[in-house]
Amino acid sequence: MTVAPGNLIALLAVQQNVSDLQKQLNLYGNIDYVVDEGAELADGYQLPDCWFAARGVARDNLEAAVAVKLPTDPYMHVWFYSWKNLDTNSQWPQKFNQIGSRGLTLLFDNVDKELARILKEFPNTKVLQQPIKIQRKWGETTSALVHDPEGTFVELVSIANNPLVAKAQPALPHHRSFLHFMMNCVNFQETTKWYQAFGMDHDHGVDFRNLHHDDQFNRGIGGREIFMNQMKTFSHHENVWTDCHFLRSPRDPSHMHLELLEYNDSGRGLKDPGLNPTWFQKGIARYCMKTPSFEAAQRTVKERGYKIYIEEQRGALNWGDSQWFFFGDVDGNNGITRDTGVNVTDTLEKSWMFLLVRWEVSYARTY
Repeated sequence: MTVAPGNLIALLAVQQNVSDLQKQLNLYGNIDYVVDEGAELADGYQLPDCWFAARGVARDNLEAAVAVKLPTDPYMHVWFYSWKNLDTNSQWPQKFNQIGSRGLTLLFDNVDKELARILKEFPNTKVLQQPIKIQRKWGETTSALVHDPEGTFVELVSIANNPLVAKAQPALPHHRSFLHFMMNCVNFQETTKWYQAFGMDHDHGVDFRNLHHDDQFNRGIGGREIFMNQMKTFSHHENVWTDCHFLRSPRDPSHMHLELLEYNDSGRGLKDPGLNPTWFQKGIARYCMKTPSFEAAQRTVKERGYKIYIEEQRGALNWGDSQWFFFGDVDGNNGITRDTGVNVTDTLEKSWMFLLVRWEVSYARTY
């Protein structure tokens, strides 16, 4: 149930610490991502000391920060960080400069208002950085930093005279778009309430649906049944997941979701994230992108020499019949590409990647 008023605009970024920034930029460039110059610091401006102190890192160790996005996605970015002292240890609680995806960014109309609401409704939320002003090329940016109930770094951001809102349009069917990134939860119920309180709701388009026995897709096998059978490839068993939410902002016209996943052991069996990524790791573990052509996306990945973990899987969802493959980034992280009429996300840098490529049944949002 939606609790908060419409202060939340959209998911703005997933933050990723990389071992080789240029190789990762090349990989994302090969799947259509471009550098967003608007996210860069204004000319002559430096991040304040409190930005580094709040994150437990030193200014001298940050080599570069680069935000990339798909050209037709209105808001969503992957924000790469390159560190002289990249931490590759497997550990939890996670560190800000630890390899992989350690945090996310949410975009609001008013950060001060949202932080006040969070502390009123969730008083145990740890505030790492009170709101500060950062001068970026897209405009003066207010930024605060908190931990969610999982210990994920969550940046709260607003932009003065926000230029992104006026230009926000949904991606067309022939465009690639970011669909979701997955967060494995230890405190699923609390974490779900925390994110739903921003005004995000579960998208039932991603729920499984049953098929008629003579349906040509999946030979008539029901959506969840064939999906779970396929997932045995990842050592998933039938009841490994207790619940799953695909949350999205009602103000975001894109395909973007935050996927929260609950496990039947309350996440006790999840591994600490580190140098060797796996589906079964705590925190952010996989990205997914929607892409217009399964064959073309897979061919691109193969031609570029990136590892494909699984050639093809399928699932019957409410938003349409979906087809996808998993592939890895330059650090061996897994991903999937789906052919379902919606495109899927690629998960890079110590995360799984997933490209969703075709939806047989058209899926449309009403805004």
